[in-house]
Amino acid sequence: MPNLIESYFLNKKSQSKLGEFLLEKNLNKKHWIYFNIIDFFSPLYPATKTENLQSLSFACYGYFRAMLIIDQIIDESHANKGSDLLKFLLLFESCIKELSFLFPDNDSFWKKFDHAKATYFQAIKFEKTKWNELTIISEDDFETLAENKSASMCYPLVDALESLQKQSSEHSKSLKAFLKNLHIAFQYQDDLDDFKKDTSNNQRTYARFLVEQGIKENGLSELLKTPEMQYKYLFTSGIASQLLIHSKKHYNVCLEIAGKLNLKNLTDFVQQELSRCEGQLNEIELLVKKTKIKAQKNNDLLFESPVANHFFLDNSISKSILYLEKNIDEAGLWEDFMTTAGTSKYWVTYYTAYLLVDSGFRSPLLTQLSQKISGSQLRGSYNESVPEDGDTLNFMVGFMESSGTSMEEVSEKWLEYMKPEGGWVTYSDEEKLRLRLGLKDETRVDGWMSPKVCVTAAALKMLSRSDKWSDERRTTEKYLLSKQNEEGDWNSYWWTSPVYATSWAIQGLSKNSNNNDACTRACSWLLKNQSENGSWLNPFTNEESAFYTACAISGLLAHQPERYEEELSKAINWLLGQQTTDGSWPTLRILAIPATDVDDPSDVNHWRKSSFGVNIIVDDHNRVFTTVSAMSALAHYTSFLKGRNSYALRQPTTSKSELQA
Repeated sequence: MPNLIESYFLNKKSQSKLGEFLLEKNLNKKHWIYFNIIDFFSPLYPATKTENLQSLSFACYGYFRAMLIIDQIIDESHANKGSDLLKFLLLFESCIKELSFLFPDNDSFWKKFDHAKATYFQAIKFEKTKWNELTIISEDDFETLAENKSASMCYPLVDALESLQKQSSEHSKSLKAFLKNLHIAFQYQDDLDDFKKDTSNNQRTYARFLVEQGIKENGLSELLKTPEMQYKYLFTSGIASQLLIHSKKHYNVCLEIAGKLNLKNLTDFVQQELSRCEGQLNEIELLVKKTKIKAQKNNDLLFESPVANHFFLDNSISKSILYLEKNIDEAGLWEDFMTTAGTSKYWVTYYTAYLLVDSGFRSPLLTQLSQKISGSQLRGSYNESVPEDGDTLNFMVGFMESSGTSMEEVSEKWLEYMKPEGGWVTYSDEEKLRLRLGLKDETRVDGWMSPKVCVTAAALKMLSRSDKWSDERRTTEKYLLSKQNEEGDWNSYWWTSPVYATSWAIQGLSKNSNNNDACTRACSWLLKNQSENGSWLNPFTNEESAFYTACAISGLLAHQPERYEEELSKAINWLLGQQTTDGSWPTLRILAIPATDVDDPSDVNHWRKSSFGVNIIVDDHNRVFTTVSAMSALAHYTSFLKGRNSYALRQPTTSKSELQA
């Protein structure tokens, strides 16, 4: 059903050019509150004619857009000022004309409208002159400017509604208080969102003042000279959180007013904005935590000139296991990968536990973990706040099967993620997924709910561990073989390189000799993409990756590894040379999170290096995921060497005492 502005243009065909400009969908989403504000307030003014509400909606939103153009002309030197000025004049004239149809010259509305315009332009003048001269900017200074610049321009719409009602209303004061608090809340968030742009334009804001003051008071001026460092300080200092807490306070006032006025749509809107604000606060808390964790990691290399012999391999594996044991939390879980959904616990834990058991490692920690799973204390999901997913269940089942733990109920649930054609999905419950992500009905989620090759490849590896899943294995094999690229690799949806999916595909398919040709082609593809020094790159960042090198090693070891001894030796030597003194391997941004409507990640034009949002690439900041992958590759390579009777190839060049130190 069209809102009042859309209805206005349906009735005014002569306004087609303006309609094309004002009904631009992307901008309307961004300006949602202004596009719908009269619709939201109108239940309080039931006596007002619909056609008058339509005209007022057009005039108010058009005027808002006109003021945005003026702001752009004033603030941005690179703006196309001639063209923008024409747009402003066209909009401004049309809106004033529409208001003239609604209100006669002697209507009290015009006096209030003139006062609002004067307040706005006085605020603009103050911001461009005296604002920059203030030695100290107080919270009151900021909120007064925010009201005078933004909220004051919306006050006339309340006056207009009062005038059109033709009778006095008790709601005017409450609605203006709502608008005041809403715009102050917006401005707190805008100062954070636009911090980099404002710094680039040398535009003074409250957020920038607080950052500059904090840097000066803490004697950090020399250290934090660059805009990038100042932006990081905005968050790590607690200033961003402080501003969002103020924003949250004003949203709560809005929520109370909308609730008392019984305006449901308005209440829903504010609740969404409040949730977004709380989400930002949570993300900042996680970001600070992530920064502290990463700062504690060691980047000094453990070995000098390592080679693939028993001494280096045994010491490397021992060191990595000690690192993993040290980084398990009080609940006996591993954490890694920070995203909007929080830090992963269960997925990372099952992946880590599976690789440890599969590598021959046994520990009371893993026994306790299997007991918790058997007792239904843990879920097959990314973490406790996210719906269960097929990939987490892959490694949950793999760990349980490898450790000989009863798992009938878990495996039944796991098999539900397999589609009849053999592909495995990440998520299967659309309702729960939408609810957790807060998605609107029109937002597609099929990108996250359709079969994924990388999830299917890992599932096949787990299916190949037991004959009880022989039917499912054959169907999954057929599906996976149909998805192999001509070059021999498989695409990864959730990862930044095809190496991940290709490695798991080889490991699963190699259990059936009928798949030898597919596995050989895949191994050939891996070898073609190996760097001269033995590593594999992360194609999203073009950096040498310990994680993808470990994945490639595991894939090559799964299918006729004796054919690739030289290449494997180079890869192992490189991997050993990257291990740090704390036993971990440095990590890169390896996890890709496309938007829910993205079917093919190659369609994404720009991937952000961020922990939050979608179309982002994320690092395993705690180094657990990369470290256990490297450890597993080394452990399986050790087994391969033992089988080849070539375990002790050369004497170490670094002494044992140096390694232990």
